[in-house]
Amino acid sequence: MAGGGGTQRSPQPPVNTPVDPPASPPASNPPAQSGPPQGCGGTGWGYITGVGSGQRLGLGSGGLAGGTPAVVGRNTSYGWLRSAPDPGGWYTIYPCNMSSPVLVQSMNDKTVGLYPDWSAMTRWKVETASTRGAVYLANYMGSTCLTDNGAGNTATMETCTPGNSAQEWYIP
Repeated sequence: MAGGGGTQRSPQPPVNTPVDPPASPPASNPPAQSGPPQGCGGTGWGYITGVGSGQRLGLGSGGLAGGTPAVVGRNTSYGWLRSAPDPGGWYTIYPCNMSSPVLVQSMNDKTVGLYPDWSAMTRWKVETASTRGAVYLANYMGSTCLTDNGAGNTATMETCTPGNSAQEWYIP
């Protein structure tokens, strides 16, 4: 037999060949929500957004129970639904949909939150603010306005001050 009976060596890659790192899985981002969450919505639904902070008005917890405070920048996914004005020109504001408790100004302190029953303090005056497209959300007398106290803080009713961007809101 011709040929020489030696052992064959398998070819080796060159010493400086980079090794490809293992492929990492693609980042998964949840799809951006383009409308109201399941069960929320209707004519007049959207977000209430503070002019000064750019933060949305939300809730102090993830539920819609009466007694839940309105908090800036937290639990905002429900959005808000503003009613058509009643014959007196007053509006009612609901989280999520019209079957929810309503947004109310507390009679005991300056806080704002959800209230399950009817109250005179559930009616809001919507008045044009100094920022184009924004409004003041005022009490029935127009003397106190919904005030943005910063992200993570409860919204309160404070004396209306024209030009105060913490009291100006973009509403649905």
